[in-house]
Amino acid sequence: MRIHYKNNREIHKDLNVYNAIFDRSPIPRRGATAIEAIVVAAIVLIVFLLVLMSLPRSRESARLLTCRDNLRGIGEGMILYDQVKERLPEVAASFEPDSKAPGPLATILDEFGVADLRRARDEAKAVQAGSPRAIAVDRPPGMTCQSDPNALVSEFKAPVSYRANTGSEPGGVDGPFAPGVRRSIAEVEAADGSSFTAAYSERLVGDGRDVEARQAYRLVDQAIERSGCGSTGGIWKGDAGFSWRESTWRSTLYNHLDRPNPAKSCIARDGRTADMGASSGHIHGVNTLFLDGGVRFFTNDVDIKIWRDAATTGIKRSP
Repeated sequence: MRIHYKNNREIHKDLNVYNAIFDRSPIPRRGATAIEAIVVAAIVLIVFLLVLMSLPRSRESARLLTCRDNLRGIGEGMILYDQVKERLPEVAASFEPDSKAPGPLATILDEFGVADLRRARDEAKAVQAGSPRAIAVDRPPGMTCQSDPNALVSEFKAPVSYRANTGSEPGGVDGPFAPGVRRSIAEVEAADGSSFTAAYSERLVGDGRDVEARQAYRLVDQAIERSGCGSTGGIWKGDAGFSWRESTWRSTLYNHLDRPNPAKSCIARDGRTADMGASSGHIHGVNTLFLDGGVRFFTNDVDIKIWRDAATTGIKRSP
């Protein structure tokens, strides 16, 4: 088939189209402009910052999981103790600020003679009920939370990040570990439900300095009322969480008088009443162990009624 052209202009036009379609020679590329370089650099910087910001969150997520695992271990020991003794560890009815009476955690560990509550279930078969054995170590694993720096580098011999719930009142009257009462998980289950009753929660360990701080508390002369600590009076103490062995507000007991992570905590000088709230190094809340062994996270702004209801067993202490 022959193509007839009227003039040279048509010939050149067809040649240009042919060259545009079939020319395989590389097309020259222009260099990147300054604006394009700035955009690329900005994108790289944003990605780097996002990765950098995610690292602390990832570490905190790991610490949060470890803390929950610690509480689950405490829960296993608590449930096992209840099965053996048919009651929860008892808190003394009257105690002084420097009481030597064993705390709930020490009672469980002494019963089974193990350093780590997570091993309690495995060791229980070898232990005879009513034959407590001494603990070989002062700082067993699972007693401190990795999100609380003071607990990890504490100057105290046996610091503890976890405390037993005494209830919703300053004197501890309606919680599973209220002073002077004997309660079993079965009794609480029948009254208020073990899955609705807090057993243990977190509390920041002090740094040993007697100055105003969230991890410290005030020692006051007057009895603590339901209204809480008040704004003035007393002296600051930095020995919170001093020992998991002793049964005191200073170290092993707490209540739900205030929401998690309250600004201030206080203890009456006679040791009978306190506004000792749950607190932690986690972001925006605390982990709480329930009597059924489950662990839940409560935010700082939880409804105060929900928080206080979670503290109660539904069993009132006899006068």
